Amino acid sequence: MSTLFSSVYVFMIKKEILILMGCLLGVLCGLLDNPFLQSAADNLSTLFLNFLKLVSLPLIFLSIVKDLKNLGQKVLLYSLIMTSLAACVGLFFVIVIDPTNTSLKAAGALK
Repeated sequence: MSTLFSSVYVFMIKKEILILMGCLLGVLCGLLDNPFLQSAADNLSTLFLNFLKLVSLPLIFLSIVKDLKNLGQKVLLYSLIMTSLAACVGLFFVIVIDPTNTSLKAAGALK
């Protein structure tokens, strides 16, 4: 087995060439208008976005926690107060405006 793999020469392709090949392959698949290719691309894009969320959210959270740890309790207290104030203002406007009601008559615009 080792002789099989030792005789195969592995080509190293630059990242730029791989990106260009991927873009051209994507355009070609889009032009073919094949339902199977479109569903496969949708599934792969959903998987890729979910993976990005899985990786990026913990990194962002940990960087914020690290910064708050370094800056101290005053920044933490200020952040909590401002977040609570923003949530209260947002809830107030949701209650007053009632964005779920789409009728113009209920809003008083038409008589």
